[in-house]
Formats: sequence, C-alpha cells, structure tokens
Amino acid sequence: MPVTLEDIAAQLASGYPGEDTAAVAVEFAEVLRIVLPALTERAGAARHQGEASVDEVWKAIRGDSEASFRAALSKVARMKVLYVASKFMNNKAIGTMITRAVLAQAAGGEV
Repeated sequence: MPVTLEDIAAQLASGYPGEDTAAVAVEFAEVLRIVLPALTERAGAARHQGEASVDEVWKAIRGDSEASFRAALSKVARMKVLYVASKFMNNKAIGTMITRAVLAQAAGGEV
C-alpha cells in the first residue's frame, strides 16, 4: 500500500515540538498538497534525464526545491512550511517518502 500525504504529514508531525500533533499534521498535509505539483514536475524532469531510483530522483530535485515550497507560504504558517521543506531537503527518510508520493502522482496514481 502506497504512503499517503496524510501518512507523511503524521510522520512529520510526530517530530514537531510542542503542538497538537493532529492539528500540525493537517497543516503539514496542506503544505504537501500545495507543493506536490511543482515537485512532480521536477521529478518528471529528473526521470527524463535518466535518474531512475527514488533516491536519485530525491537527490536531483531537493537542491532547488525551495521555490516549490514558496507557494505554501501564503496559505500555511511560515514555520510549518520551513519545517517541511527542511525535512524534505535534509532528511533522507522523509525526503524519499515525499519523493515516492511525487513519483506516484507523476505516474497518475492517487496520493
């Protein structure tokens, strides 16, 4: 069974300090929904350039992913967006989990 955005958001929220985990997970899921299309486009380009594995795609798209997260800043608290962006870029487990969701979206699957 593929990982959902809600699963990823719950994982992110479990490590977020000091707030209601369920409420934070909802905000994190919103961030992920907002950035998913931009990351999907970038993942498609990475795949087109020959990046095959999830790890390779994550490494290819994480470097310049800040722009992908900007759209979320107008809808979700800045600290929450920065937290998700930081985890995506710097935490391999979270980054590849999000990348799997991105690749599923690119393949036309439900996320």
